[in-house]
Amino acid sequence: MTLTPRPPSPARARRRVTGLLAVSAGAAVLGACLVSCGNAPTPTAKAAAPVAAHHQAHHQGHVAGGGTQPSATVKLPRRSMKKLKAGAGCPKARLQIDADELKQTACQTKRGRYTIVTFAADKGKRDWLDYAQAYGGTYLVGDRWTVVAEPALLEGLRKKVGGKIETGARHH
Repeated sequence: MTLTPRPPSPARARRRVTGLLAVSAGAAVLGACLVSCGNAPTPTAKAAAPVAAHHQAHHQGHVAGGGTQPSATVKLPRRSMKKLKAGAGCPKARLQIDADELKQTACQTKRGRYTIVTFAADKGKRDWLDYAQAYGGTYLVGDRWTVVAEPALLEGLRKKVGGKIETGARHH
């Protein structure tokens, strides 16, 4: 008896395509946020994406202050999108991306701009961060969520919602 794999159901195929589109859209919005926060990659940095991937392993896990990421045993706080938006001062911000894998919103307050992303799984968050950090930026990170903003804004938000601050690669 030969077993042949069955194609995915239409609903599962739609979720997979939606997820891929959400990740692509998330990367585009992240780029817009980095531009507005002054951490944008230059046009030559986009062309140097393979080089950034090479440096990613070297820079992965850097945290504010030049240290490295704490061991995996450190428990990060889990927060809902609602709690993160309220902490940032934009409780009514509308979702830009609402997919199975992630939800994303961006908001502008008097203090500055925030991009808030929550994930269905911590692995999805880590994969997203590893890719994004290759281009620099500062991130407040928790269990299945991250916020992108200026470091001073993230420090204030960290006092409200917890988490740790990570920085991406910013040289080479």
